[in-house]
Amino acid sequence: MEQLFEGCVLWTDSGGLTRAARNPVYGSDRVSRFVAGLVGKYGMPRVSVIDTVAGPVLRAVSEDMTRVVVLETDGGAGITGIQVQQNQGKIH
Repeated sequence: MEQLFEGCVLWTDSGGLTRAARNPVYGSDRVSRFVAGLVGKYGMPRVSVIDTVAGPVLRAVSEDMTRVVVLETDGGAGITGIQVQQNQGKIH
């Protein structure tokens, strides 16, 4: 969480099939609290890196589901964005 840029944004996509943030989460404090809440509820996921056509992404397997996570960076400023895909129909 210490790598989060102050102005970072987190987006989730569940396709309406699972619980997710309906709106983007703005700011490092809110993003870190959102992620901490997920970890508190479902436990720390098993994380691995998978290669995709668009580049490497994180595969996070939790008690409740598998998520694909894309981290956006801005040169050395840390993590500026986090995109979480949890619509199982879009994860292959």
